[in-house]
Amino acid sequence: MKGASNDEMARISLFKDGKKVEMSSFEYLNKSECYDVQNIKDDQLYKEVKDSFRTMRFTEEEEIAIWSIVSSVLYVGNILIDDSTFDNDKPCGLKNVDALKTVANLLKINYEALEKSFLFKTREVGKQLIESPMQKADCEFARETLAKDLFEKLFNWLVKKLNFTIMPDEDLKSHADIAQLESSRFTIGLLDIFGFEILKVNSLEQYCINYTNEKLQQLYISYVFKAEEKEFINEGLEKYIVDLNFKDNQSVIDLLDLYPLGIYHLIDENCAIAGTDDGLIQKIRNTHKANQKFQIPKLTSNTFTIIHTAKNVEYTINGFRTKNKDEMSKLMIETVHFSAFPEFVRIFKGITGFEKEEGMKDAVVKDKKASDKYLGAKFRQQMKDLMNELTSCDCHFIRCIKPNEQKQKGLWVPLLALTQIRYLGVLDSIKVRRDSFPVRRMYRLFYQKYGEMDNNKYSIPKLIEMKADFREITMK
Repeated sequence: MKGASNDEMARISLFKDGKKVEMSSFEYLNKSECYDVQNIKDDQLYKEVKDSFRTMRFTEEEEIAIWSIVSSVLYVGNILIDDSTFDNDKPCGLKNVDALKTVANLLKINYEALEKSFLFKTREVGKQLIESPMQKADCEFARETLAKDLFEKLFNWLVKKLNFTIMPDEDLKSHADIAQLESSRFTIGLLDIFGFEILKVNSLEQYCINYTNEKLQQLYISYVFKAEEKEFINEGLEKYIVDLNFKDNQSVIDLLDLYPLGIYHLIDENCAIAGTDDGLIQKIRNTHKANQKFQIPKLTSNTFTIIHTAKNVEYTINGFRTKNKDEMSKLMIETVHFSAFPEFVRIFKGITGFEKEEGMKDAVVKDKKASDKYLGAKFRQQMKDLMNELTSCDCHFIRCIKPNEQKQKGLWVPLLALTQIRYLGVLDSIKVRRDSFPVRRMYRLFYQKYGEMDNNKYSIPKLIEMKADFREITMK
């Protein structure tokens, strides 16, 4: 929105009536009221993205589809529901029809069908399909689900497209099964994530982010100390392993995720029985009130506090249930699949151009498993897959320290940095190295450098025999 030309903006409905649409007009962008960050040049970044599309051999049609989807997500967020005329026979209305019309135009979807998918739900009774109006909350849920699904489908498609683009041509030609090809290559993975997120109001997004950090923190501590234990065993110093102490955050992870009473599972359970936010917060509080990692704020009735590794975080329950639901209605899926925008349909279905495309026009909607209906369940499965992959790989950690909260260069806040170093486990890992083997060198190299000090007395075999005794002296 800062780097594109007026023609490019007009193509995706961000330039209207002779002027650019302001970012402040979008509900998904205006909450922080922050549209500029010092030293970040948005126009230059946009140019780099455009160049990347050319380098990675994206077609012009695919690029237009990508920008169209992102723009449509913004307009989906502006759809407002009016329930003033709602009853069992009359659906809710739309306060700003233009937003939905823009979405339909961007994605080349039939407007009447798209509007119907926002306002009605369908169910099968015998062989008859019955349509009934949805309440305002359900309409708003449909709106949020569409926005999330569009963005998720685009993100996953981009990753898949990039991976196939950089694969050797001979691999693509020799593999008939494209799914098998995806898992047959060696990979280098970069997992980039900042630490715990604590906002004025913390919701399900912050809960998921902080859960991720707890899991990765556990991996980091375990990796460092397990590696040290292995080194001790290799050196014949097993009896000193008891001196390796570290802060374990398993109790926090259990509170968040342990079946069947972890908070994640309580959220899914509440969504499955069509409960309420009030019922959910009471269930969470009653279940975990005795947990040392859980606190109940005295001044609020809709929050709970988790004693995280980094810092206590107070979560507001309002919206947890709605955000956790992650299932598009069959009516909306069918409507989207029958778009007249081929590139968009391919992206929505995850087709990168390397697969066979038979049956693209046939919208087959499969019933989802119960676990696929909830964002929390899907997120936990993704975390499980990620942790399995990380534990099977050779991992290296780069700890990034945030110097200040103002996003200013040259500003260093020592206390903020120290807090991060503490909860990241950096001090613990340094202590382990210091208490065990702060300096490590191959014995052959050690002898080559210092052997002349008493060359006749100690040969290399003799030094190797002395190894365990030497290390024990060092430990003491």
